Amino acid sequence: KGPQAYYKLSLTAGKTYRAVLKPSSGFDGSLYAIRSCNRPEVNCMAGSDAYSQGGTETVYFFATATGNQLLGVDSRLSPGILNSQGSFNLLVTEISAAKGEFCTDPIAMTWSGGKATASGDTSTFKNTLKLSDKSCTSKSNVGPDVFYSVPVTKGKTYYAELTLVTNGYASLYLPRDCGNASNACIAGSYPASYSEPRKIMWKARTTGDEIIAVDAYFPASSSLGKYSYTLEVAEASPKIGNFCSKPLPIT
Repeated sequence: KGPQAYYKLSLTAGKTYRAVLKPSSGFDGSLYAIRSCNRPEVNCMAGSDAYSQGGTETVYFFATATGNQLLGVDSRLSPGILNSQGSFNLLVTEISAAKGEFCTDPIAMTWSGGKATASGDTSTFKNTLKLSDKSCTSKSNVGPDVFYSVPVTKGKTYYAELTLVTNGYASLYLPRDCGNASNACIAGSYPASYSEPRKIMWKARTTGDEIIAVDAYFPASSSLGKYSYTLEVAEASPKIGNFCSKPLPIT
């Protein structure tokens, strides 16, 4: 709502970057990375708003191509309101990142015996994709996330199940667009109990790789934000009525 400043950064394909905004003590700022100046609220790749005066904001992004990246420093409050503006420092550094750290650089899953399986641990990962309005599962996703890709065929239906090996609060979802953090997702699951498997079913829109996200409700600083898990994907045979595109007839 308040004043903003934009910066352009030259990136190298295949590199990972971290941007850190440190506002002055009386400035409630936010930081985001956008793909385009056209409708930045839709073309947002990653963003951070700590909702506190002087709070440090951090975003991570992976360069899929060599070129320019836009960064926006914004104010949560409208002009003229206390804490709506102030001085700040912005620092961008190149960092190393594991495969799966970013939605745009996922861990590849392969099919074997009619299934694609993986296992992992969130303890070494960061929160790199921040969806708006809790859009995928109705829950916050402030904890570490790990991304996978699985080959799918257009028109076929698939089933994914996430099972926790150690205690944690996890969600499972399919991001609609890695480069658009505000554009919700295709499907998501966050059950009431941390011990209950997370399950989603979806129909492939295209032939190619589908992205699957394993995310955490709690931040990495919490023991419940760090957990080990297994992930399994299989082709499903849904009943008529499972999907809006194939409803049950009423006679």
